[in-house]
Amino acid sequence: MRRQNGFAFLGFAIMLAAIAITFIIGEAGIAARAQSSLLDTQKEAYLDMAAQAVESWYARNAAAIDAAAASPFADTDILALAGIERRWDLRVAQSARLADGDIAYRRILLWLPAANPDPSTWDAAAGTFSPGAGVRWRIIDGRRIQSQAYSQTLAAMRAFARKLELRFYAKAATDSSTYLTVNWFRPRGGCASPNPDDIPCLDAYTDASLVNWRVILGEDPGTLKTAWGQSLQVSNLTDSSSSYPPYTMAIAAQTPWGATMRVLAVQPI
Repeated sequence: MRRQNGFAFLGFAIMLAAIAITFIIGEAGIAARAQSSLLDTQKEAYLDMAAQAVESWYARNAAAIDAAAASPFADTDILALAGIERRWDLRVAQSARLADGDIAYRRILLWLPAANPDPSTWDAAAGTFSPGAGVRWRIIDGRRIQSQAYSQTLAAMRAFARKLELRFYAKAATDSSTYLTVNWFRPRGGCASPNPDDIPCLDAYTDASLVNWRVILGEDPGTLKTAWGQSLQVSNLTDSSSSYPPYTMAIAAQTPWGATMRVLAVQPI
């Protein structure tokens, strides 16, 4: 009887040990999955942070990044320039300069390889990425950044043109008999001796910052810039109607990639 009881106890002990081992293994699996999930979350958050930092860096350097067909910044320098600490073998690649209508831009790829060697491929000419299995990645699309800068520049040019038009209207209103015969975009008395509040003769495109708009228009010349930080260009002869109404005055700007933006201030009629 005692022997049978001993075997029963041994069997019970083995069963308890098996249950304990199963429990431990299960807990270890749960812990491993939790750790893996936490790591995944950390990597996603890191990529989000890195993408935001690179996007901010791109916006600050939008005038330089797309000025030439080849980027002035090496892929290997971008993380440091954007203030990013490299973790998990984070990699960076830039596209060639791409075009969409009037906008030139680049795409910048950030990715975390999931294998070594990494089978992912990056088509720099098209700015497209084919990730390997398990690869986490982000693309910073410069099109949005440069489109926004283009729109802001165009809005600034139109706002300046509107102020020139209102000035023309106010000047002409003081003597209605000259409304269609005097071009108030140029000095009424001629180029040799303009009045202090006359727009001088700007026969060629001239930096707007060189004209005393503070006296002429109540405008700070230093604010007449593109979103890329370059001065607007103005002329009341080139690309302008200076001899017959409706008189016009040209405002121009250069994009970093060399395209010309142009807006006309037009005599209100």
